[in-house]
Amino acid sequence: MTEPRCPKCNETYPSGAAVCPHCAAPLVRICPTCGQRRPWYVAECPRCSSRASDAHMFAGLFRETPRERLKGRYVIEDVLSSGQTGRVMRAVDRRSNQPVVIKELSLVRLFRADERRQGLSGLYHQVERWQGIRHVALPTIHDTFELQDHVYVVMDLVEGWDGGRILQERSIRVSPELARNWGAQLCDLLSVLHRQEPPLDATFLTPEHLMVTPRGEVRLVGLGLGRFVAPTTYGPYGGTQGYAAPELDTGFPGPRSDVYAVARVLYALLAGVDLARQGSQAAPLQRTVPGIATQLVKAIARAAHRDPQRRFASTRQFRRALWDETYGPLESIDNWYQTAKRSAPDVTSRPVPSQSSGVQTMEDLGFAADNRFGPQSTIEPAQLPATATTGLTTARAAVSLQPRSLQVRDVGATERRRLVLTVRNVGEVEISGRLLSHVSWLKAPAKALVLPPGKQAKVLFTLDARELSEGKVSEPQALSLESNAGTHWVSVIVDIASGPQLLVESTMHDLGEIDNDAPQPFAVALRNNGRQLLSGAVASRVPWLRIDRPEFRCRAGETSQVTVVCLPERLPKGPQAAREALAIASDGGQAVIEVRAWRRRPALELGASHMDLGLVRAGEVAERYLIVANTGDGRLEGAARSLVPWLQAFPREFALEPGGMAQITVTADLAGLPDGPISMAQALRVQSNGGVESMSLQATVSAPRLTLTQDRLNFGAVVHGQSPELGLMLNNEGTAALALTVATLVPWLRASVDSVLLEPGQSEMLRLSADTRHFDHGETIEVEAALRLIQPTTMRDLPASITIVKPALRVEPEIVDLGYVDPSVVERCIVTVANDGNGRLAWTAATAAPWVEIEPSAGVCAPWQEQTIELSAYGLMLPLEAESDESSLVINSDAGRAKVTLRIAKAHPLIAADAMLVDMGPSVNRAPVSASLRLFNHGLGQLRGTVSASEPWIELDRVSFECATGRSTEIVLRADPTELPRDQTLVEATLDVRSNGGDLHIDVLLAIELQAALESPDRATLVRSTSGYEGRLAIRNHGLAPARISLRATDPGIELSREQIDIKPDGSVRIRITSSAQPALDAAIEVTCGTDRWTILLDSVQ
Repeated sequence: MTEPRCPKCNETYPSGAAVCPHCAAPLVRICPTCGQRRPWYVAECPRCSSRASDAHMFAGLFRETPRERLKGRYVIEDVLSSGQTGRVMRAVDRRSNQPVVIKELSLVRLFRADERRQGLSGLYHQVERWQGIRHVALPTIHDTFELQDHVYVVMDLVEGWDGGRILQERSIRVSPELARNWGAQLCDLLSVLHRQEPPLDATFLTPEHLMVTPRGEVRLVGLGLGRFVAPTTYGPYGGTQGYAAPELDTGFPGPRSDVYAVARVLYALLAGVDLARQGSQAAPLQRTVPGIATQLVKAIARAAHRDPQRRFASTRQFRRALWDETYGPLESIDNWYQTAKRSAPDVTSRPVPSQSSGVQTMEDLGFAADNRFGPQSTIEPAQLPATATTGLTTARAAVSLQPRSLQVRDVGATERRRLVLTVRNVGEVEISGRLLSHVSWLKAPAKALVLPPGKQAKVLFTLDARELSEGKVSEPQALSLESNAGTHWVSVIVDIASGPQLLVESTMHDLGEIDNDAPQPFAVALRNNGRQLLSGAVASRVPWLRIDRPEFRCRAGETSQVTVVCLPERLPKGPQAAREALAIASDGGQAVIEVRAWRRRPALELGASHMDLGLVRAGEVAERYLIVANTGDGRLEGAARSLVPWLQAFPREFALEPGGMAQITVTADLAGLPDGPISMAQALRVQSNGGVESMSLQATVSAPRLTLTQDRLNFGAVVHGQSPELGLMLNNEGTAALALTVATLVPWLRASVDSVLLEPGQSEMLRLSADTRHFDHGETIEVEAALRLIQPTTMRDLPASITIVKPALRVEPEIVDLGYVDPSVVERCIVTVANDGNGRLAWTAATAAPWVEIEPSAGVCAPWQEQTIELSAYGLMLPLEAESDESSLVINSDAGRAKVTLRIAKAHPLIAADAMLVDMGPSVNRAPVSASLRLFNHGLGQLRGTVSASEPWIELDRVSFECATGRSTEIVLRADPTELPRDQTLVEATLDVRSNGGDLHIDVLLAIELQAALESPDRATLVRSTSGYEGRLAIRNHGLAPARISLRATDPGIELSREQIDIKPDGSVRIRITSSAQPALDAAIEVTCGTDRWTILLDSVQ
């Protein structure tokens, strides 16, 4: 198969490549309609059948090759989007030649160093957390790096439609079925994120963060990283207005805040509006999506409730509300684009959200009607007709307002309270009108009121205490109803609290179902609606709630939060609803808070804690059944584990819903167990998340039981070559026949029989023998398994021991070479006879050589000991004509015979010297001198001799010497001339060397030289006197010859008392030095004696 070629450069490229490796031309085109990827040469999209023009395709192929390259690796192909925090780009990784998407985050908004450090730390930590999660709905993060005030995050490229594009595309309508499916997929992913430690929240969630692939698979993209580099661009925790939960302004994110975001995203996709721009002014789902199921509306409305406690407690619960078992397994909807496109209505007929500025009712927002406010009327914009006629009679228009005077007490200084006014049509014609507020602190609805005869409506208006001063406020004409029935006034009296006033924002906290014992913190929001500082404390009235910091202080108009921790391990069984779980006491009032929680705990219960197997014969497998039940209210998961090797449980693992039961099969294979009753206090253990239970077991085993008279085979000490025997009694003390197979495990052991059959109570003697010929030397053998007794279900090994008594002869050395022996000397050497065995060794020694004597010639050697034989060799005993000889020393013993080779040769040493005249050189002034003489052995045999001097002034380092064949030795001579007459200058002497290799006479010569040796100081000092400067110089001759010296001053102003001087041996002279002026700094006196010359420096002192 030939490789395809690039349409731009005509070079071949590997199959599946996204870009050409030679010219970087794109080789994959993406359908602009459905996002499907296909090769460049396929003109029609295989998914939606849309076609792209060839001109458009080739224009893309031959566009300029992208020049921007990041990190030398990522080639930018296109900019997908750009925003306030950076860009999102499609690129190609040149290493893998695969397309990727790069998120570029600008750091220019982080001005200060600490802001940038904190932002980058949070960003890299968040990226690391996302990288650690592997989920099909999350793109894999491949690389993160920083370049020139930008951080780049490289992820998998996800092809498809993002939620923002779906909202912008007017030809696409997201059906309720698609919304259910996509929402359930998203909830599955969020459930995984919430189970991380710590939990990972998706507070950034908007439609733009969802990508739907052509196969209908939902992917989470973006990951909310922009908030770390632009913290002021987003809301708290990176949320976006319109999608972020309202409690994030004052509290912490959690699963309920993500439930809110998912519901808002689903509403936006169904209604086709962007809530980030539309805000809360959104049309009800029933009006926007005709025919939508009420159950889906209620699920989205509950998930998007402003009170977190009234939402679903987790995304898992929300998922069950969106997609339960009745819908079948959750699978992505393939080819969803065609379905959404076919089901989309005409753009002109698509419902447009209301642009009214009035506040929607709860029913309009998708919530169920609240019956506490009575029958609800429909409020629509309408003109106000002045009169209504029926034929010739004018119908009466009349209206009733209740109450006509409103009294509002204990209003907090910053409180906003909703008030209700009942309007009833008591006339005969339809009432059309509007409720107006005539004061700034009352807000009336802006919509008109249309009320048929006999009907009534509840009109809601808002009191804002922040517009009022402290104390009581009375306004007789605060509100008016302007209608075709005239003007009707309502008075309002408001009592504003002057001190602090406690307001609990939520009097009920529903923690939902808790599936673990980890502490569950939640916040209690307390508001001060008064005008002074509010102080108080929160106390727990149930043991399963803990408050670490119960005291609180809150300024006027502000909200304080107290963290309460639920301890699931202390929750009683079943759902808990404590109406007064928390008590709040403050100087602004008291309150109680209801807390609901349900710690679903499984409870393990065994059908039986003891199992009796009864009588079980050997070889049989007993089978019984154990019932495991879940008596708790949570899912029970556990496993059964046997505590003994012969007991098995199947299945090992189980999972039970509340009230469920499971049967575990218990099998006991008692083969190999001893005869008689067995009782195990703990034979089977069942461990689960609902507790641990153990089961005891008992049984009676019918089996043979082998007993032996001894448990070890000990043959004792045996002389090598003998075959000792040993008897072993076999007894069957069991209740069944015993079939026994006998096997020896070592080659030297023999058994009388190979098999034995014993009836109950029967015995038989087994004869065993040891063949000691298998052993080469004496030793003690201990074998842990020498004899094996094999039963059908078990086997038993017996150890054995035997000591082999056998001596072992060892003679060292094997060859005795006496070398060259001087006929006048007796050479001696040692031969060792050793007994390496464990028996007594007797030996004798003999030789046929006449020149050898043996001492001793016989002996007895104990085990592991040695004896020595001394051999004396006489060279004179060799024949005259023989220069050498060889013989043998034969040793006979109880352990065999050994032979030692003996060799000898006559010695013929020959002496030589390196010089026949030793010149010890000159001795200057009779100083000691030394010299050396080297003697050589040029013959055969050891050279031995003596050295002596003819004169006493010669001292030798030694007077005797030895020298091996071919070796040399050194004699050191030392001359002491002080013993010679003082007038002698040349003396001679003789060295006499006598040896068994010849004699030598060596002359010794010593010359004596007498020389002068002068001693003078390095410096001389001149002292100032009345006539100038003067000083003295002393020079001494330590030598044995007279010295003639010359002196010269370098400074012409210096005078010397003498310039030519003769100094006798061991004599000295003094020279006077004078100068009329101070000598120069470098003044000196030069002294010359023969060829020697030196300088004496002069110093002057004032």
